[in-house]
This record gives sequence, structure tokens and C-alpha cells, in this order.
Amino acid sequence: MLTLPTPKGNRAAMGVPVKWSAVLAVLAAGCTSAPADSDTAADTNVDTSATTDGFGDAGTVRITSPSSNETLTETVTVTFETGQDVVYAQMYVDGEPSGTRFSVEGDLTRTVLATVGTHVVRVNGFDINDNPLSSDSVSVRVVDADDVWVSLVHPSDNSHPINPVQFSVSAAPLVEEIELFANGNSIGTVGDNGILTYEFPTTGAERTIEARGYDSEGTTIATDTLEITPESAEDVPSSSFNDLILDLLPEYPESSNIEYYWPAGEDWSGSTRDIYYKNELVANDGGYHACFCVGLTWEIYLRAWQEMDLATGGTGNNLNSMTVDDVLEMQDDWFVRDLDGPGQSVALPNYGLGTEVESFADWQPGDFIQFWRNNGSGHNVIFIDWVLDEDNNRLGFEYFSCNGESSTDGPGYNEEYFGAGSSKIDASLTYAGRAYMPEDWFNW
Repeated sequence: MLTLPTPKGNRAAMGVPVKWSAVLAVLAAGCTSAPADSDTAADTNVDTSATTDGFGDAGTVRITSPSSNETLTETVTVTFETGQDVVYAQMYVDGEPSGTRFSVEGDLTRTVLATVGTHVVRVNGFDINDNPLSSDSVSVRVVDADDVWVSLVHPSDNSHPINPVQFSVSAAPLVEEIELFANGNSIGTVGDNGILTYEFPTTGAERTIEARGYDSEGTTIATDTLEITPESAEDVPSSSFNDLILDLLPEYPESSNIEYYWPAGEDWSGSTRDIYYKNELVANDGGYHACFCVGLTWEIYLRAWQEMDLATGGTGNNLNSMTVDDVLEMQDDWFVRDLDGPGQSVALPNYGLGTEVESFADWQPGDFIQFWRNNGSGHNVIFIDWVLDEDNNRLGFEYFSCNGESSTDGPGYNEEYFGAGSSKIDASLTYAGRAYMPEDWFNW
């Protein structure tokens, strides 16, 4: 178990060229800029203006800034990126059009008036014939320049998080400490951009969560509230298949000179080797001597199963009675069909090969994880261990994957962290899947 006294930041920057990125400025009347993100230098060295990670398709629109539930003052700058089929875009604030539809060529700036309060900013993308393709939205909180504020960033208001619940908060500079309450009872204290893990004694009931921000003298100077209903996770059995996954990781040393690469529009699975199923190629090395995240985790899963099957007298061609087309459909699930969506946590149970792991408390080394950051970028990894503080709050986790240049630039280990910062992991958009041994497979 990894233990740190305080959180720190380090994200895997995964980059692939996209058609363009645009900047929209939303003017909040009478306000000044929000405090800077408190991520460490490891984060600030990363170019977050183009955090494309290969997820999405030609019709995708994705907002990369601001983060969902971020608190802002004065000018709200909205940065987004699109796939190559998006020709026009339209911006909305609280469901109402802001300005006219515009062509997505070059860097574009739009300003709208947003009053103090909570607003939903949405960008819709359209093709050359004005047909809608996709949209993305974030909720932001605008405060007055002179306001002292505290914000419950995660979980979202009126959500149903799995127990134990991961809370993240942010606050104005004058706030020295933040205390959280559930239905009036204190559940713990954190600092700005802090993390609190709390296990409720019962689930299924709505709870009012209040954050109180204190000044240096212990006086309450700001509050925020939301409603949540903590839910229980399904019981999940352990699996010795995780050991097969972990046993393969030393075969991907960081010194292998295999680099991270996710090219747009090419027929390559992001794997470092060819893998065949029923004499058909289901993972390919592409000749790049490179990999990308989902491609490497897909390769490692297929290798672990086939090598085990061959060692026990099998042929490596009967994955729970799946056809080649079934395996390729499973690959589509694995590679994530939708932005902010799951990967292995649906791919494995869809074909009777494993299960979703709903609760952080049930994660085990060797589980497959798809997570999304507050800036909209995502990563697909193999869980190794938790990073905890002295109070056993889960600050983040160590993982293995094919990572970008800011980390291992290829296969290797990395750590990332939950929190309110733009490059931090959104706990509510983190999905885990566990693979079963063949004796535990089920009909699908």
C-alpha cells in the first residue's frame, strides 16, 4: 500500500492530432478570475489546451475546460475540441442559444453574459449539412469577485454514488479549512482541493451534504450543499485471473523503447504484437513499435487468456464460445464506445467473462480501469495499488498502462489523483472491471 501525507499531481498526457480546438469566453458580469488550479508542477508542465487521448470519433465534440462543477469568476473560458466531421458548432447556456451557429475553423472566441449562479454550458456539433452529430456540456458555478466560497465538486448534486463515497472540494483563498456534514453530523475535515472518503453506515437514503468553509479563526465564512443517495455495491468475488495479468507486466519494461502513439483514423489496435483468434487477427502491432492505452490492456488480456488456455490443453480459440465477430464487438466495448463511458466493466460481463467492480473498496491489483479526468481526457489502465494519506483517504492510485510522454512514454507504471483540479480524476467517471477464470464464465 502506498501512503503519502499530502496529495500531489501527475497525469499521463495522451496526445493525438485532432482537427482543431476552439476557445469560447463566457463573461460573468462583475467578476474576476478564479484561483489557479492547485495541481503541482508535474501538472503545469502538461499542455492541457489539447488533451485529446484518442477516445471519441469523427463526430465528437468534447469540452476540455472548464471542469464540470468548477467554480469560476469573471471570464469563463470554454475550450473544446472536435472530430473531423464537425463543421459547425453552437454554444448554449442553460439551454438557450448563445450567439449564432459558427464554422469551426481556427481558434474561435465567443462571449456571453452569465450571471452569478450555477449554469450549464453546452456545445453542439453539426456536420456540413447541419445534421447534429454530438454535444458535450459542463456545469459551472459563477461567483462574484468579492465572494468567499466553498464548493462540493464531487459527487454531483442529486447523484447516487457507491458507498464509501469519495468527496472532493475546492474553496476561495481565504478558506483555511473545510468541514463536511451529512444531515447535520460532521463526517470529516479537508483543505482546499482535498479528498475525503466516508463510508455511510446505511445506504439507500437521501442525505444532505454541507461543506462549511472556516477562516483562520474557525469562523464559518462560506457554505455549499448538495443532495446524494449513497448506494451499496454488488458483492464481487475475487479472481485468480488477476494474477495472470500481473505476471505479464514485467514483460513490458519501461526500457523496451516502445513509445506511446495513438494515430487518428488508422486501422491499428494499439498493441505491441499480433494476436490471432480462430486464425483471424484480433490485435496487431501495426509496425509502429508503439502502443496506446486500451490497445495494450486489450493485448495483455488476450495474452493472459490464450497462454493459460494453451498451457492447460486448450487451443486458444474458444473464448466462451465467441466467434471472431463477437471478439471484435467485445473489442469495441473494451475500447470505450462513448466519451465519459466505461470500457472493460461492460466488455467483460457482456460476454460472460467477468464483472463490473462498483466500489473502490473492492478493487484488487490486476483489475482493469477506465477513468476520465475533470478536463474530459481519459485513460485505460491496470490497477496496481491505492495511494492513501495518513487517514486512509484514497488520494489516487498507481496503475500500469501505455502512458504518454509526461510519464513513461510507453508501457510503465504511473500514479494519478482524485480531486477538483482540471487534470485530476473524476471519481464519478471511474469504472472497474474484473476478468474471471474460465470455470467462472457464464452464459451471455
